[in-house]
Amino acid sequence: MPDLSFVDSNCDGIDGTETDAVFASPLGDNANPGTKAEPKRGVQAAVLAAAADGKDVYAAGGEYGRVEAASGVGIYGGYGPETWKRDSAFVTSITGVPEGIFADGTDLEAVYTTAVGLVDRLRSGEGPFLLELSTVRIGGHYEGDAQPYRSDDVFARDPILRLRASLVERGIVGVEELVLVEYRIHAEIEAAFAFASASPYPDPSEVGAHV
Repeated sequence: MPDLSFVDSNCDGIDGTETDAVFASPLGDNANPGTKAEPKRGVQAAVLAAAADGKDVYAAGGEYGRVEAASGVGIYGGYGPETWKRDSAFVTSITGVPEGIFADGTDLEAVYTTAVGLVDRLRSGEGPFLLELSTVRIGGHYEGDAQPYRSDDVFARDPILRLRASLVERGIVGVEELVLVEYRIHAEIEAAFAFASASPYPDPSEVGAHV
């Protein structure tokens, strides 16, 4: 473990024990294994790797994004990004706040693309992120609500209708295929409704079951 006097007590070239650490440097890459020769780029990526292997993190001087601490993982800064010599002249700064990302929640493809991109960034050590999805209420406040107080623009944002139009426009699926899909769905719903209507009411003694 590094000490406050920056002394290389075991003569392995760094203050601390090289085999007990995952290294992070502004000159690194998060795809690297986190060794002194091939350090991680972010402290967060190094923390994730260190937590998995029971190690600490040695960070070279420079600026890093927000870090979520992991139990049992120490973070030690002040290392030179090229020499890995420890000196008070090398300042390791961890700053930043969660990044907020906005996406149209009525555009299914946009939601998927945005979410997959954030998952990839999280797995590479970035984050945390706040994903905000805007949407609209398609149904009324009650059964039979004609919603005369709403404009047609609202209904045009129906995510199912938007996806349908996009798939047809790009030739991914034909209108005939979608009609058959809708027919099968409606038939399944009708069958479920008929089954429920024909089924007897449960016995009152079952009211507390599975609660």
